[in-house]
Amino acid sequence: MKSMRNLLCVLTAVVTVAFALPAVALDKTFSISTPTTTILPAGQTTSNVVVRFKNDSSGNSTIKSLTLTVSPDVTIVTASGQSGNAAVNNQTHTVTLTGIMGVKPGLTFDVTLQLSVGSAAVCGMSTWTGAAFAGNNVGITAFSPVSPHANEVTTYVGCDFSIACGATLDKSTFGPPNTAPGPDVPGYAVGERGAYNVDGSTSGTCFPVIFGLTNNILDPNAKRVTLKYNPPPGTLAQPDAFFSYDLAWQVTSKAPPSPYSVVQSQWQSGAGLGGLVPTPFCLSAVEPAPYGTLGSDSGDGTIVVNNVTALPNGKFFTQIQHEVLQVTKVTGTTWTVLRAQLGTTQVLHTGGDVLNVMSTPFPAVPNDPLFTNAGYIVGTQAKVCAAEETAASASGGMFQYFTTIFETGGDPVHVGP
Repeated sequence: MKSMRNLLCVLTAVVTVAFALPAVALDKTFSISTPTTTILPAGQTTSNVVVRFKNDSSGNSTIKSLTLTVSPDVTIVTASGQSGNAAVNNQTHTVTLTGIMGVKPGLTFDVTLQLSVGSAAVCGMSTWTGAAFAGNNVGITAFSPVSPHANEVTTYVGCDFSIACGATLDKSTFGPPNTAPGPDVPGYAVGERGAYNVDGSTSGTCFPVIFGLTNNILDPNAKRVTLKYNPPPGTLAQPDAFFSYDLAWQVTSKAPPSPYSVVQSQWQSGAGLGGLVPTPFCLSAVEPAPYGTLGSDSGDGTIVVNNVTALPNGKFFTQIQHEVLQVTKVTGTTWTVLRAQLGTTQVLHTGGDVLNVMSTPFPAVPNDPLFTNAGYIVGTQAKVCAAEETAASASGGMFQYFTTIFETGGDPVHVGP
C-alpha cells in the first residue's frame, strides 16, 4: 500500500510538471523598430517607410498576424508586408496584416508603407504603435511588448531633414510659377544652423537635430515662419541650438517701426511659449562665436580667458555654458565680470580650455508692457532677436521688409507685417 501511495505521488508530480511546462512555452513577446530615422516632410508623399516587427519570444510562439497604427497626421497610401494580406483603414490610421507566414522567435517581419503628409504639418515627434498575434487573424492570442514601449516607434512628421552645426537650409516658397527666386522676392527664407550652439558646444557635443521650418510668408492669413526641431533618437537634446535666416516679407503699408523690428515673434518663456511681441533687435549682427577659451574660473568676479580673439569696445556680454556674464574690464587674460546676468544662474565652470567663452547677440527682455503682458520676464535673455532689417519703398506708399532673424530654444514663431 505504501509503495502504491509513493507511485501515485510520483505520477501526481509528473502530471503537475507536465501542466506547468506550457507556461514557459507560451511566452510571447515582440518589439518594433525602424531601420533608419523616419522623417516625413510636410506636403510630400514618402515611399518605402519600413517598420520592422521582431519576435522576441523565448519559446516557440509564432507571429501570424499584426497591426500597425500610425499617427493621425499622416495618411497611409499603400501598405504591404513580406507575406500575407494588408488592409488599410485611414479612419483608425491602422494597417492590418493577416495570414502572414509565421515569424518564428528571433526573426523579423517588415511592413512597408507609402505615406502622405499634409502641407500644413508642423515638425514634431509622433508615436506609432504595433501589435502582434499568434492567430491568423488579429485579436487571437496577443503578444506582449518585450519591454516597456517596445511596441512603439518614434517618427518625425512635418520635419525637413537632420541638420548639423554649420549646415545651411533653404525653405523659400515663391509665388506664381514664373516668379524668379531671389533674396528680394517675397517668400525667400534661407539660413543656417550656427557653427556653435549658444552655450559654446560644437563638433563632438553639437549634435544634429531633426528640423522643420514652416514657411507661410505668402499666406495672407498667416504671414508667418515657424521653426521646430527635435533630437534624433539616442542623442542628447540640443536646447541651445542656434539658427539664423533671412526672410523677405510681402509688401505692406506698415511704416518702419521703432524701437523694435516690424516682425512679431514668440519664444519659449518658462514652461511654454510666450505671446507674440515686437521682435527686439540683437546686441550684434554677429552669430555666437568664441571670444576665447576658459583658462580658469575663480568663482567670484574674475575669469581667465586664453586664446582671445578681437573683443568689443567697452562693456559686453559673454556666455559660458548656460551662464551669461557681463565683462566690465579686460586686463590681459583676466576679465572682470558681473555674474549671472540676463536671468541666468551662476555656476563654477570647470574643464579648462574645453569650454568656449562665447559672444551672445541676444538682448534682455525690455521693461515694456508689450512684453510683460505677453508672459516674458523683464531682464531675462530674449531667445529671438532681429540681427538686421531693411525696408524698401514700393509704389503707392508701400514697403517691403527684409529681416535677418537670430533664434535659439524651443519652437519660435515669427509673423511678418
